[in-house]
Amino acid sequence: MARVVQVTALELAQKVKAVGRYSVGGVQGGGLTVRVREKARGELSRTWEVDTRKGGSRKAWALGAYAGRIGEAGLMLKDARVKAQAILTAWNDEGRDIVQEEKDAQTAEREKAEEVPETMTAVFPQWIAFRKGQGARKYVRDFDAMQARFDEYVKPLIGEKKPREVTAADVAAILAPLTASAPSVLEKVQGFLRQFFRWCMMEENGYRGMLQGNPATSENLKDRLPPRSTWAKKGHYAMCPLKDLPRFVKYLAEGGRLDTVGAMACLFTILTASRFSNIGQSAAERNQNYAVWEDIDLTGKVWQIPAEKMKVPDNGAHAVPLSTQAVAILERVQKLGVTGDKAVFLNSRGSVVSDGAFAALIRKVSALDIAAGGTGFLDPENGNKVMTMHGTARAGFRTWGSDELKNSELMETALHHKREELGRSYLRSDMFKARAQIMQEWGDFLFGLCVPDWAAVKP
Repeated sequence: MARVVQVTALELAQKVKAVGRYSVGGVQGGGLTVRVREKARGELSRTWEVDTRKGGSRKAWALGAYAGRIGEAGLMLKDARVKAQAILTAWNDEGRDIVQEEKDAQTAEREKAEEVPETMTAVFPQWIAFRKGQGARKYVRDFDAMQARFDEYVKPLIGEKKPREVTAADVAAILAPLTASAPSVLEKVQGFLRQFFRWCMMEENGYRGMLQGNPATSENLKDRLPPRSTWAKKGHYAMCPLKDLPRFVKYLAEGGRLDTVGAMACLFTILTASRFSNIGQSAAERNQNYAVWEDIDLTGKVWQIPAEKMKVPDNGAHAVPLSTQAVAILERVQKLGVTGDKAVFLNSRGSVVSDGAFAALIRKVSALDIAAGGTGFLDPENGNKVMTMHGTARAGFRTWGSDELKNSELMETALHHKREELGRSYLRSDMFKARAQIMQEWGDFLFGLCVPDWAAVKP
């Protein structure tokens, strides 16, 4: 084989201006050329080719377009020589066609990608990621809640179906049981399914055809679900009647029950008119919104709850004035050592106090009251159900405020409710001083039957 003189990039650029085939040299075991052809409209195409002869037969490969300068699409001379040499060495020394191997690998990768199941279970997280990228929700936990509800209600029934296979009847089968048990959950599940299928129908996604329609719209479900008027109505949380509440507090504060974390956490919840989620931890939700010492200032008698720990974070952080009774509870918790850095209220196992402990305590105290000749702590306006902590701490506080003719604005702010009425948008004060007075009066009412030294840690 005649030796091919190595050409420079500049020399090659001059040659490839005319139709022809130009050897460039610089590789061993074969030849590297630029082939120039004239296209239909008189334009020139320039492509790299490498070939070799082995056993009397010629083997050739196309390397792609020729690039004469940096930034131009294709391979420049230096890179073409490196790639050609790798191809020739693999073929001549090992009998491997690395160009074909690369093509085969790309084909296998495409086939593998096509095998990824387009099931509801596989596609739903993609929609979640899309919505996160849009910044559709302020809090990540909203997306976590959607995924959790999908896993609980949607996945068991249609998780293995592809979005294009889901019918309105399938969606109705998911939602129908919720009309009786949890209408509010139904609305949340239908809401995100409606958005999910709308996304699936977008042309660039292609998980569901536009002509198939959205199976989660109210229009498609209206004849498949019971009439909304028949859906279960969520009743109010049972509340301890106000006339019985001081007696309930006396049960918790006396008779040795105040040595239990459950009793102290229960009293603190009522004193601060708080939601349980800001005191302890629900076994179902496993939130981390519970009370911690870093949010509490005993000297200043205030509990500063960050916005992200509140049920409605958009309402902002919540400053809770602490009555002398609430401070006494916290000091007692410290003296008894049933607390820690993890949370203010810890049970004997070192875990955050649970809602189950509250419910068990309330049932026990109510039964004791009945056994002692009392009426128990039942809500006569709610089917004589046993009082709940939420109903008593929240509704009880609000009802007491109404009976005592307390300022409605103060009461709503104390409950961290959003001010939506016309004319309130310019009211920025949280009225802390006035609320502190109300919380003290509430504490005095609650402990009206207790002995003066109820909070003392006795030997």
